[in-house]
Amino acid sequence: MGTMNLRGAAVAAAAALLPVIAAALPSPAAAQAEQKVPSIELRGELSPAQADWIGHALGDAADAGAPFAIVRLDTPGGVDSAAEEIVDQIRSAPIPVVVYVYPGGAEVKDQGASIVDAADVAAMAPGTTLESEGNGLGENAALKQGRIDMIASDQEKLLEELDGYEVSGPKSKQLSTAGTEIDDQGMTIPFQLLEVLVDPNVVLLLLLIGILGLALEAFAPGTIIPGAVGVVSLVLGLIGLLFFDAGSEASEISPALVIGVGATFGLATVLAGRELRARRGPVPTRDRV
Repeated sequence: MGTMNLRGAAVAAAAALLPVIAAALPSPAAAQAEQKVPSIELRGELSPAQADWIGHALGDAADAGAPFAIVRLDTPGGVDSAAEEIVDQIRSAPIPVVVYVYPGGAEVKDQGASIVDAADVAAMAPGTTLESEGNGLGENAALKQGRIDMIASDQEKLLEELDGYEVSGPKSKQLSTAGTEIDDQGMTIPFQLLEVLVDPNVVLLLLLIGILGLALEAFAPGTIIPGAVGVVSLVLGLIGLLFFDAGSEASEISPALVIGVGATFGLATVLAGRELRARRGPVPTRDRV
């Protein structure tokens, strides 16, 4: 009798604990639902900031254990060195990278075509264009010519197309997208600021402000603010120059801005020269005997 009571108590205790244990242990379906695939936005002119962003995002995806990453591409081209860097990052990424020309109406031109070619899996949305060497291809023509691997109307459809797809090459594996969630990722603020900073027109504008600020400080010493602003602007402008690619179509500079910088530099030189002469005072002359 006592034994039966003990067994009944044990069964009752186990029954009470089962819901707690079940809640603490994630089910296979829940584990699958937590699997996220980053969808990284790459939009606009290709720049060093864009290249740094893609490298950072792909690195984070690999560190997070993502099975693969998607790069949503819509670009007219840009800086050659930036495009080459992005291509290298895609090829060297430890996980497969799916380059998806998206959304509808997106156009990938010039250097952007090399990013599509570097993808482990290339896809296009309906109504998009892939242009290389002046030859524009719609999604159907690109698929027929082997430039892309699939067509998908949106990211959910893309996941369906990728499920079971065999990636070839050094990252050979079969993709599985069951229970996968898309994690849309846009360029973060630090990289957005860097993208503004490396714009050639912004670089020249910063140099102009820097020269003018230092000239004002020299003309009216002790005001501090013009000199401080000038130094900061010059430093930021010089940082931007480190990323400057003069041979790129994306590095076109406004002629008016170039004239403005030249005029400001000339004016600053004149003002600084006058100030130095004023501080030295008149040059003493010897009286003739």
